[in-house]
Amino acid sequence: RIIGGSPAVTGAWPWLVQLKKVNTNAPYCGAVLIDSQWVATAAHCIVGMGLYPEMLKLLVGKHYLTENSYDPHEQVRTVSGIIVHSQYNQYTVKNDIALVKMNRPVEFVHGGINFICLPEFGEKFSEHSTCYTAGWGLTEENAQSHVIQEVKLPIVPHATCNKPSSYNSYVTDKMLCAGKMAGGVDTCQGDSGGPLVCEKADGRWYLVGITSWGRGCGEPNYPGVYTKVSAYMDWIRLKMDQNK
Repeated sequence: RIIGGSPAVTGAWPWLVQLKKVNTNAPYCGAVLIDSQWVATAAHCIVGMGLYPEMLKLLVGKHYLTENSYDPHEQVRTVSGIIVHSQYNQYTVKNDIALVKMNRPVEFVHGGINFICLPEFGEKFSEHSTCYTAGWGLTEENAQSHVIQEVKLPIVPHATCNKPSSYNSYVTDKMLCAGKMAGGVDTCQGDSGGPLVCEKADGRWYLVGITSWGRGCGEPNYPGVYTKVSAYMDWIRLKMDQNK
């Protein structure tokens, strides 16, 4: 869920994707369009489903939560392949990243569907970056948002996030924290796998994090923890090349 956010303008986040189990109405995780036929998400959204791509579908170009609602750009795709990071650990949540290949490319729509720019391998984003996360997850107890919610999140310095009063060294150098140490803004379960994006000087938005884990929702001293995408760029490029 997005805590402390507000409804987004239609088309504001054209790379957001809903991950759904077939025959269910609500998405269970978010994902992000990184190429015409590929999305990135969290490994914990996929593990256990790698053998059954036919159990999943992806909805692109969505603004409203439910399928078949008024979304003129909505495109539905099935899954042709799933790649979970081979060193994903569900107990430490290390390497919480996965790629999903769609059965066919999406058609890009100006103002509706577009992919996110990818960072360079090892690229760093400072705490002064303008960053947002967005999604449809729960916004309050047991209520899902009907439209995309967005929230601006500052990146939290690694040392701050790993203080004994915070995550106490559990955050690795392949993870990053974002949110306010005072609490009140955060992403939670409903938006697992969704993107943390930051704007660069060129005016473009880049995929910086994938929503991974955290303690509670919007609690002081416990910002959200994200998979640091720049640490995995070599892996992402390799897997996409190997599975063209």
